[in-house]
Amino acid sequence: MLCWPMYSESHWSSVLCSSVPALATLQFLAVGSGWISDPKLVATSSRTGLRQELLTGPVLYGLAHVAAAALGWRRSPTAVVALCALCGGDGAAELGGHWLPRVALPWNRQKVRRTIGMVSPRGGPAACIISAPSQLMRAC
Repeated sequence: MLCWPMYSESHWSSVLCSSVPALATLQFLAVGSGWISDPKLVATSSRTGLRQELLTGPVLYGLAHVAAAALGWRRSPTAVVALCALCGGDGAAELGGHWLPRVALPWNRQKVRRTIGMVSPRGGPAACIISAPSQLMRAC
């Protein structure tokens, strides 16, 4: 999103901008499906080391990223908020998983720390973006 101001407002700019996450998503799809072999990608992107895990989280994340970038190109505050939530939330979830104390929910005892870390910082960027939509959307 920080690079969006470098592009024009034409339709082809949205296609070009969304092509980068689309290519990464296709790579995850190809490796997860077994069409190509990339043990390093599987090791760094899956929890259990199974290539099939790439077909769930990384591919769905990539599809959401591509859809938000292609469909909401420079005109949809919803797409901007979605991208902030996707990008910022995942990073915060990783940090929260290591720094927050261990508190477990009855139905999922493993992921509470990361959920708290993922949800809490999403409001800040979203609030900033929504509070000044005309200025931000012109800049983006």
